[in-house]
Amino acid sequence: MPTKLNRKPNRLPIPGIYKSNNSFFVTVCVEGRVCCLCEIQNGKVDHGNFTYGKASLTPTGEIVRESWVSIANMINGIYIDDFVIMPNHFHGIITFLETPTFKNSGKILDLSQIIAIFKSKSTNLIRRGMPLASQNITNFQWQKSFYDHVIRDEKDLHRIQEYINNNPLNWELDSLNPGNNL
Repeated sequence: MPTKLNRKPNRLPIPGIYKSNNSFFVTVCVEGRVCCLCEIQNGKVDHGNFTYGKASLTPTGEIVRESWVSIANMINGIYIDDFVIMPNHFHGIITFLETPTFKNSGKILDLSQIIAIFKSKSTNLIRRGMPLASQNITNFQWQKSFYDHVIRDEKDLHRIQEYINNNPLNWELDSLNPGNNL
């Protein structure tokens, strides 16, 4: 009889850490690591609200950017810091200024719920409004979970901000790059 595999928990087992006044670095990947969010040219890509070089977000990437920025308008007590949209994944920093709550209901949210809202909103908008076949996508989907890192101090924050800002320059070496021959 096959044995049941015990999965390692994705989140830290510290009560309240994902609802408290912390900053988090998150990474969310497209299912199958399909490159559909942007095109990197000359190692440059869209960074938050600024575009460097000749990089361009695809229509799918534009929806991802709009969805990420809009969660700050839907949820009280959060701040959206640096983020970058890569061809098949997204990195962002989100800070809880206080306990996050839905603006319309006051319901308390944790990091997993906020990422679920982002993923759901962006997926629905992409599927409704995009001719996905033009991007060789049959059915846009995010991977099931996401990566998170609790930002511990200013030094950690600056290291992660530098990583986000330099991530496009390192695309050829990125472990998420399907064309990477490493």
